Amino acid sequence: MEKAPGTGGMPGWLKGLLIAFAVFAVLGTVAVVGGLFFVGKVAGDMQNPTKIRTIASSFMKVSEPLPTGFDFKFGFDFAGNKLVAVMNSDKDLTLIFGQIQDKNGDLKDPDKVIEKLSAAPSGGSVGNSRSKFEPEKEGSETVGGRKMSYVLGHTVDKKSNRKVQTFIGLFEPTAAGTVMVLGTSSKADFDMAATDEVLKHVASI
Repeated sequence: MEKAPGTGGMPGWLKGLLIAFAVFAVLGTVAVVGGLFFVGKVAGDMQNPTKIRTIASSFMKVSEPLPTGFDFKFGFDFAGNKLVAVMNSDKDLTLIFGQIQDKNGDLKDPDKVIEKLSAAPSGGSVGNSRSKFEPEKEGSETVGGRKMSYVLGHTVDKKSNRKVQTFIGLFEPTAAGTVMVLGTSSKADFDMAATDEVLKHVASI
């Protein structure tokens, strides 16, 4: 995949989780919205590497060690919706992998979801609507034998005008649910090469 230009902005993996909340809210996945509010209260208990690996292995096959500089930082399993965060501090890159129970059928066609996110003139609101997602390019690729549709863009804080680079990937759904990848970075360029390396380690996603 290619890099897309942007400007720096928001720090930390916690901001990544807030953006995850926004994306899931845009897609109408109510259970995940509740789950992410829950995460804010118990985040301190969800940073145990062993627990994170257990959650990750329940919905994807991870080949370890991860690429140099990447570590598991966060994970939770709530109402059947699972998230694990992989982070590289030096690259200021966070990748969140999630298995979403799509009871409403919102994610049954990833291509249409990505097209909707890409076409929306105002993007998707983040949190209290002070921020929005602005798409720049979309496409698809094969990861571990499964099609992943994606959109790359940035999320803008409308008050401060700060930007965070944002990558959203959706895999073809299975009976177990829909797997999503969310990448965030406040660097000027989103590091697609590093993202691709991590994706190779979850090729059986």
